[in-house]
Amino acid sequence: MYITSNYYGTGEKVDEIYKATEDAFSQMKNVFTLNKIKPQQIVQFIVVLSQHLSPDVFSNFNEAYTGQLNRWLEEMEIDSNNLKTEYIDSYMPTRVCICVNSLSKETVYCSDEVLTISLSAIVYYGDINVFEWINSLRGLYVQSISHWAPANIGPYSQAIAVPISNIQLDDFSTCVTDYFTFYSGQIGLIPELEVIPSETGYFSDHFEALEVESWLSLRHCHRIMKANIL
Repeated sequence: MYITSNYYGTGEKVDEIYKATEDAFSQMKNVFTLNKIKPQQIVQFIVVLSQHLSPDVFSNFNEAYTGQLNRWLEEMEIDSNNLKTEYIDSYMPTRVCICVNSLSKETVYCSDEVLTISLSAIVYYGDINVFEWINSLRGLYVQSISHWAPANIGPYSQAIAVPISNIQLDDFSTCVTDYFTFYSGQIGLIPELEVIPSETGYFSDHFEALEVESWLSLRHCHRIMKANIL
């Protein structure tokens, strides 16, 4: 397993988030092509945005991310005739999305005038056949509104588990499980409503809503762990 370098996209204003996302994906795709790595080998994306994650920013980014990733997967579709399972495309990569005030020395604060996106990924890159790699994965990909788990509001799995035998380790004796699991970031959405507590109007105090949101985020993580039996 390897983690890639960061690939950057920029826009002069927030409504250019699609262009910034496209630029970052384009750089990553070029490197992957040169190294004969397929997008199906990606386990997790790490995204960093130089903007507060408002509903508008998230919606615009999610649309751009979805379009770029789906197009890439379609371009690099692999022949599944030799697979033992039909679920070759079941698990989309997990995703962690973070917002910060600065991504570089040139971008020192959140501004409506400047947008920077950083994209990196954790990928499998080894001797195992890509078909065997895909068949070895376990994961959770809830695509509908649920009362027991976080609603999936993007094209990503909630969790993907990779067999330890597929990961190069110097010493397996200290491992207490057969899988390493990669989780998507969990925000404190109310699953059946797909809104954060502060947007429901039920809480007059900001800190009370934040406490509930924090609890929901932890509960989502715990339930994903239980559902995935990892």
